[in-house]
Amino acid sequence: MVAALAEVDPRLFETEEPRPPADLLERTLSRVEQARRAEDELQRRRRNRLIRRSAFATVAAALLVAIGIFALIPKITGPPLEPVAFSEAPSGVEAEANLIDHTWGTETILVVSGLEDGKTYRLTLRNEDGEAVPSGAFIGTGDQPVECRMNAALLREEATGLEVRTTEGDLVLSADLPREPPDQVAMSTARVRSG
Repeated sequence: MVAALAEVDPRLFETEEPRPPADLLERTLSRVEQARRAEDELQRRRRNRLIRRSAFATVAAALLVAIGIFALIPKITGPPLEPVAFSEAPSGVEAEANLIDHTWGTETILVVSGLEDGKTYRLTLRNEDGEAVPSGAFIGTGDQPVECRMNAALLREEATGLEVRTTEGDLVLSADLPREPPDQVAMSTARVRSG
């Protein structure tokens, strides 16, 4: 080391102090700015990935909820009901009925009150030929409403009328049914009251 120092020109130490290059600050700030932009771009990409994943998860969750709702609607609302418009009813009798069109036949939901307590009544549907197709029987409960769900082996489009008769054959309630059942009927009922 002593030998190496002996070869150094002492005049080099008499000149002005060494200075950093004039563009050192500019180059350093430029590199810092590049590093900051690279970090910002990386953060932006991460945010975009997170947003895409969140959006996908939100859409998937919404789709599952929608599928669940559409799957439950028939269970909540039930099948479409077709209200039956009864003609005159005997004094003191109140009745409402709805039909449900099934692939195997026609279901009648009947709610009636004011029929003789303990007496048996039969519900039938009429076909296009005017023949009575049995749908079921029930017992009158006086002023207490009775709800019956009865089924007839007659397709709805072939049914032209509905009747409730006593076992002796006396007509109590009747309704003519339209030839073509409505496609969609609100969850409403047709009522008849006598006064």
